[in-house]
Amino acid sequence: MIQGLDHTALNVSDLPEAVAFYREVLEMRPVDAHDPANTRYFWLNFGPGQTLNLTLAPERTPNALGLETDLYTSAHLAFSAPEAFLEVLEGRLTAREVAFHCSSTGVYFCDPDGNFLEVTCWREKSLKDAGAERW
Repeated sequence: MIQGLDHTALNVSDLPEAVAFYREVLEMRPVDAHDPANTRYFWLNFGPGQTLNLTLAPERTPNALGLETDLYTSAHLAFSAPEAFLEVLEGRLTAREVAFHCSSTGVYFCDPDGNFLEVTCWREKSLKDAGAERW
């Protein structure tokens, strides 16, 4: 029986750059003690028991494969965050000159390798809109 999601792995072309992006833009915390410049993978934590494995595979990134992202049909990885974080995220993406799209409940963008990401507050917003006092 499946009990939950253990981790997600994404291919990247420059491990130090990818680690910096996920740490600085999305505030993920390192799990690995390795120097990302001296290894082929790096683990980051983004919540209780939730990890992201960045794997050095330059030939297998969406950019290298020529994959295009489309808001409505692209496979993507979605992270949940408080609604207040979306504005912070937009500022960080703008500072890095990363193109993004906003909806009423999320921000959609790609990491430096073309991995399509979403940061969403839809659960929080739905509960707030329904009149819940806590979420």
